[in-house]
Amino acid sequence: MQWLGSASHTVDPVSIGSGLTVFDVEYEGDDFDLRVSPLDRGDAYELEIDHEYDGTSARLFEGGDYVFHADGNGAQWSVELRHPRAESGDIPETISDERPVVAGPFEFDSIETAYLSPRPQTEFAATIYPPEGDSGERLSAGQEGGGDVPVDFDGVGWVAVQSQFPWQIVFD
Repeated sequence: MQWLGSASHTVDPVSIGSGLTVFDVEYEGDDFDLRVSPLDRGDAYELEIDHEYDGTSARLFEGGDYVFHADGNGAQWSVELRHPRAESGDIPETISDERPVVAGPFEFDSIETAYLSPRPQTEFAATIYPPEGDSGERLSAGQEGGGDVPVDFDGVGWVAVQSQFPWQIVFD
């Protein structure tokens, strides 16, 4: 599913399958809001951006109907929603980028440690998501944001990283 616009746009309902859902978002302004809310009870997915943006983010959803709402406040935006699925995938020694990404699929059965290397003093979040389920594994190295962190994830997963600055993750 894909939507494009520059103003406020609402679609009700949007049917979303269960499991991992990836949002590919591009925005050319300085005030963008994206909200995907279940028609029934439950937590909404929200993405608020206050700068130009070209990146991806991920969330595990329960299958069902949702309300999609995007507001670009006059600037061009696009949102593509996809459901990546795979039963296997080789894990690289290193993944890195300069923007938010969802990388994978990777097989995590033999991985015990990840070394996080974000730019100092910046916001950085990394989560490993399974293709199905209700939670992922957050990789966190405390206040400094970098260093070795244990990985307790088995099976195939995707790594979602939120950072606007250069970052790197090395798997061991």
